[in-house]
Amino acid sequence: MAPSDQAGHRLRRILLALTPGVVYLIGQLTCLRVLRWIADVRGKSFDDALTSWDGRHFLAIAEQGYTLSAARDVEASLAFFPGLPKLMALVSWSFGVTPRTAGLLISAVAGLVAAYGLVKLADYVPGLDRAGGLILVAVFSLAPMSVVLSMTYSEALFCAFAVWSLVFLLRGHWLVAGGLSMFGGLVRPTGLALAGAIAASAVVAIVKRRATWQTWVGALIAPLGFVGYVGWVGHQLGSPLAWFDLQRAGWDSAFDFGAGSLDFVQRTLRDAPALLDVVTVALMLSSLLLLGLAVRQRQPYELVAYGALVAIQVLGTSGVMNSKGRLLIPAFTLLIPLAVFLARERRSNAVTALIVAGLASAWYSAYAVIIYGYAI
Repeated sequence: MAPSDQAGHRLRRILLALTPGVVYLIGQLTCLRVLRWIADVRGKSFDDALTSWDGRHFLAIAEQGYTLSAARDVEASLAFFPGLPKLMALVSWSFGVTPRTAGLLISAVAGLVAAYGLVKLADYVPGLDRAGGLILVAVFSLAPMSVVLSMTYSEALFCAFAVWSLVFLLRGHWLVAGGLSMFGGLVRPTGLALAGAIAASAVVAIVKRRATWQTWVGALIAPLGFVGYVGWVGHQLGSPLAWFDLQRAGWDSAFDFGAGSLDFVQRTLRDAPALLDVVTVALMLSSLLLLGLAVRQRQPYELVAYGALVAIQVLGTSGVMNSKGRLLIPAFTLLIPLAVFLARERRSNAVTALIVAGLASAWYSAYAVIIYGYAI
C-alpha cells in the first residue's frame, strides 16, 4: 500500500472512531444551546441552570460531605448516593478545579463513554449495525430530559457504568459486568435494576447449565454498591430501612406497585394541569409501549430485563411525578426499538426525524429546567 493510501486509511479509521462521540456531542450541544437561549430569554442564569435542583445537593456534598450544611439536613443529604459527589471531590482536588467544573467534566466524559458503549451494544441487537448504533446514540443524546446528561446530575455517570456492564454481560464477561454494576450501584438507586438484570441473566445461565464460577461471583457482586450504601446509611441512622425512610419523608417516595403513577396519569388526563405533566404521562406510557416492542423484536433478554426493571422501579414508585421523565433516562435500552425503526428508514427521513424530534425534545428539556417551577 502506497504511503498516501496508508495515510488515507489511517485518517478514515480515526474519523470512524470519533463518530460516536461527535454524534453524541452534537445532540448534547443542541440541548445546551436551546437551554442557554431559553435562559437568556427568561433572564435566568445558564450556569445556575446546569447545577439546579438535585445538582445543588451533589455540589454541596462534594464540597462539605454528608454534613448538616450539605442539604436541608444531614439526613436529607444521605438520601443522595455518593458515587458522583465523591468523584467530583476527587477530580476537584486532583486537578485544582472547582467541584462545579469537576461535576460538569465528569458528566461530559461519562456521556461520551456511554455513547461508545451504545454503539457496542448495537452489535448484539437484531436490525442494528454500526450506522444503527449511531442512530441509537443520537436518540439517547436527544431524548426528552437528556439535558441532565450535561448537568451536575448522576444520570450520565450511571449510564456509562450501565451500558458497559451490559456490553460485558452480553460478551459473557461476568466479573467485569458485575464489577461495573457494583460501581453503578454507588451512583444511583437504579443500580438495583442493573444488578437485577445480571441476576436474571445468571439464572438463565444456570438453568441452561452454562454457568461458571464467574457467573456466580459476577451476580453476587453486582448489587454490592447499592446494598453497601443503603446498609451504611442504615448503620449511621440506626435502622436497616433508614434510606427508604428518608426517601419517603423527603420526597414521599416509596415503591407502591404503580399506584401513585396510575393516579398521576388519571389526574393529568382528566385535568391536564401543565405541559410538563402531560409530556411526563406520555413518556411514562411510551416506556411501556417501547418495552412491548423490545419484546416483540426479540431483543437480547439481558437488555429487555434491564429496561423492564428500570421501568418497574421508576413507574412503580411514588414521589415527585414530574421527575419521571428524567428518571427514565437510564432506561436507554427502551430506545432501541426507535433506533431499529429509524435504521430501516431512508437515511434522509431518519435524519429529518431526528432533527425535528431532537429540537422539540431540547426545547422541552429547557422548559423543564428553566420555565417549569418545580423540581425535575
